[in-house]
Amino acid sequence: MSLNTERQFRKDMGFKNQEQIKRFYKATDLVCVNWDKILKLNERLKNIFSRLHEVVHTSIRIDDINAFCSDIDTAFKRMRDNDIIPRLNNFGRLPEDVYYNWMRGYCVAQYFTKAIAILLDVEENAIRQIGMDNLDNIETFSQSPMADVEVCLQDDSTIRFEVQSGYTGINDIKKHKVDEAKRVFQLNKIRSYVIHFDLFNGRVAVIDISEINDSNTNYKVNERFEGQMVFSIPADAFRYKLVDPPPKFAEIVY
Repeated sequence: MSLNTERQFRKDMGFKNQEQIKRFYKATDLVCVNWDKILKLNERLKNIFSRLHEVVHTSIRIDDINAFCSDIDTAFKRMRDNDIIPRLNNFGRLPEDVYYNWMRGYCVAQYFTKAIAILLDVEENAIRQIGMDNLDNIETFSQSPMADVEVCLQDDSTIRFEVQSGYTGINDIKKHKVDEAKRVFQLNKIRSYVIHFDLFNGRVAVIDISEINDSNTNYKVNERFEGQMVFSIPADAFRYKLVDPPPKFAEIVY
């Protein structure tokens, strides 16, 4: 049988490519979301941030923790209603696991917006979301290297931030985030930073990734990030503790 005949056979079966028919035969295209678990995960998220709310310095606490917890339900409903959650199965992970990891990061970015504004001495409305994730459209719900937020400073200059979080004491930065930051700096002279909230130890690091020298950076493969290249944030980069008032931005940049 020729290759063209084999291709036509798969096409007649209703498949555009080999991967589609492989998933069909192995039934790996069938996704059964554990909705009960997701509801429990949402409650865990509310518990996490309610506890953080009681521990972090009063100056960076969100104004209404109950409204914040309600927003978790709202975000979940948008993702559910737009059929995004069943399609969160990248790299073979369960949709509920991908959802939980994504939602934790989403909540960190939302909760600590006030803290970032204080660090930078700007109003919260100066912090603008620019990341590609969209709760209404799976096509733009991606793992883009683009930074999460863009900030217009008081001197009218612009910087970008990638907001990250760590929960187990392991704190890494993905190489493709660095590559994108270097590209943006070379093209537009906009500096990019990673602001990493280590919630295992209650500390924060701010790292300028605009001009990192790859030859001096110890990249490694991290299976937690689907085998991507990463480097570990040095211990001395964590210069701000969440139980303390936010210092000046320039004092903590690594």
